[in-house]
Amino acid sequence: MTLVVLIPAYLAGHDLPRTLASLAGDPVPFDIVVVDDGSVPPLEVPETAGAHRIVTLRRDVNGGVAAALNTGVEFVLAQGYDLIARLDAGDMNEPDRLAM
Repeated sequence: MTLVVLIPAYLAGHDLPRTLASLAGDPVPFDIVVVDDGSVPPLEVPETAGAHRIVTLRRDVNGGVAAALNTGVEFVLAQGYDLIARLDAGDMNEPDRLAM
């Protein structure tokens, strides 16, 4: 079973690194998809968080959280992931949350 964490983000340059750091140590295998919802300048997103691969999708203009999530869900479904977990930029992942 494949899991992905979907994170919509807009102007979250200070919040996103903290969120990604909270995911980095999680032992459950998953990928992370960050949807940059038209941030100017574009968000700087690393390629990994711990052992977790990060894919960054960029929207040209800010469309709001629903549009960012729709962009992310469309990508995630096309990639064939089985499960989607959602986290906002600035939120902290609780230990064992993804294992549950």
